[in-house]
Amino acid sequence: MSSIRVLVPHDGKETLVAFAHTLDANTLPSPAALKCHDGETQSYQMPMCDHNAGERAMVIKTHRGDWAVLVGTWSGLRPGIPGTRMKRGQPGSPGQLVVRFHCPPSATAVTMILPYNQQYYTFNMHDLEIDMRNGVLKVNAGTEEWVENIALGLSITVLHVLCQPRIAEEMMQDTVDGALGNVPDTLTYPRRIPVENLKMLGAMGFFCAAAPTNARRRNVNNTVNDTVTATCTSHIVAGNIGAGCGACVMVVIVVVMGLRVGGTGVGVGAVGAVAAVVGVEVSG
Repeated sequence: MSSIRVLVPHDGKETLVAFAHTLDANTLPSPAALKCHDGETQSYQMPMCDHNAGERAMVIKTHRGDWAVLVGTWSGLRPGIPGTRMKRGQPGSPGQLVVRFHCPPSATAVTMILPYNQQYYTFNMHDLEIDMRNGVLKVNAGTEEWVENIALGLSITVLHVLCQPRIAEEMMQDTVDGALGNVPDTLTYPRRIPVENLKMLGAMGFFCAAAPTNARRRNVNNTVNDTVTATCTSHIVAGNIGAGCGACVMVVIVVVMGLRVGGTGVGVGAVGAVAAVVGVEVSG
């Protein structure tokens, strides 16, 4: 299970104000398990997750209960087709993250598509603006759901980390600031997603080799000997990212400064609020 913990300093200690975690097939069934006649349409009417198709789901919780359910999938990945003298080639596409957002969980989904193929890395959803490149979350000043929107932005980023197809293994070395290996020239590969330049992804564990991504799950499932444990990167601690044995768990810990905790919930202080990712832990 991957999870996010949003903490606020209060009375000399850190208080948990929001929590998000992934959902497995036992918690959020697939359209097939629900015997849906039109799963594609019905998946927007109520939360469901086709894990076999690469979908991943998360639930966001606060002291009031379940706030929202998100289901993410990667869509539109296609290789380029070289042209010939007689036929024009077709450019490839790195694809994009598609998120179904049920808020509250019983509501019909709102769809969010992160248009990476247009080289846009700033998105708006609900009362939130997500700047992937600079690692900034901006919450609408008029909302009372500050921690919910912070958890929303972090959850969308985690879904990107889990869902994006991984092709070049050398890009997945453990590092805080970016890939340690050779980064493809953006002029040669203009349609790739420049993940090494998107600070939000780096902060949320994109470059941690042990993160429980779809690609890693497929590699483990395809291992001939089921007793073989995936190679870990234990004892690697760089800055704020520590990698454990790499089986299936990623925990993101976030501390939000400037919020106040009261009897009715969490509000923003006079000077606004600043959130900082203080830890990304990956363990088995």
